[in-house]
Amino acid sequence: GTPDPYLEAALASMPLVNFWIEPKMPSSPMQGTDLIIASGKAVPESSIPMLLINPADSGFWGTRDGTISPAPFTSLSRTSPLVRHAGLAHVVVEEAPRWEPAPGAEVIASSENSPLIFGHWDRSPRWLVMGFDLQNSDLPLRTAFPILLANILQSLRDSAESPDNQGRGFDTAGGSASSPDREQTNGQDRSLQKSVPREPGSAILPGATESLLHPLAAADSEASVSRGGSSWPGWWLFVLAAALLLVAEWGLFHRRITD
Repeated sequence: GTPDPYLEAALASMPLVNFWIEPKMPSSPMQGTDLIIASGKAVPESSIPMLLINPADSGFWGTRDGTISPAPFTSLSRTSPLVRHAGLAHVVVEEAPRWEPAPGAEVIASSENSPLIFGHWDRSPRWLVMGFDLQNSDLPLRTAFPILLANILQSLRDSAESPDNQGRGFDTAGGSASSPDREQTNGQDRSLQKSVPREPGSAILPGATESLLHPLAAADSEASVSRGGSSWPGWWLFVLAAALLLVAEWGLFHRRITD
């Protein structure tokens, strides 16, 4: 869809996420794509998970009929992990289409009786609709926006960490989120598969790749503490003795004068 600087900035800020922009929906998305983001476009259903931002018309996701203005968030799902910690309650939406979601879709957020965020995310085919124009909202200006996107990508992590996809990050097209390492081959992106071994105590980052932050062994820790707690260097003792001697001489000198 149309490039969105706020969406691009939010995706670019996330570690292990690569994305690229397609002016229109490709007939066959690049192999390894984990998520398709369609902004302001009506697109066909896909086996790849899709995030649809303000679809231009009705489609497999539901029926668009009329508008609601203003459209404050009045109801939020208490169980959906997609809006966890996002803090959408105070987001301002000046105007939003009125949607009738497709049968079986879950309404995650709504304004009165009009769905704002809804989808079919817990089973295939996976799709999610943000049913309003980001330009008519202050959502991109709030921390809720990158948190919401991060929750969506995090929800894809289980499938990304399956044995068939071990070692991959996220690819987004349309954008589309991609593997952490890519190289250009004959003008085309090619994902570089990396398998990072799991280490006890390593810090798990978004995606399947882990940082190799090895835990400090107990013996090493005790040894470092004992070394750090050793006596001061010898020259410090000389400085301390000299300071004490200077104070003593000063005291005796003044005592002699007063006597």
